[in-house]
Amino acid sequence: MLRPVTPGDTPALLLLTDGTGVFKPIEIETLRGVLDDYHATNHEEGHRAFLVEEAGKILGYVYYAPEEMTDRTWCVWWIAVD
Repeated sequence: MLRPVTPGDTPALLLLTDGTGVFKPIEIETLRGVLDDYHATNHEEGHRAFLVEEAGKILGYVYYAPEEMTDRTWCVWWIAVD
């Protein structure tokens, strides 16, 4: 099932991202801040975060946002798959 990310998903997304072995510890902490900002205000500015879960397990997620000073251009900020 594809659904929007909620604040309660943050710990699982951090674990999933760290578990890929691709990101440095500082990047995992950055992701925590990005998700906190997303839930606080950035979702109102067009930022989007979705995850896929199956049987209650998060399989992956994507975070993307509109590129400033452009028309209909989006940037993927984060993407990870278990």
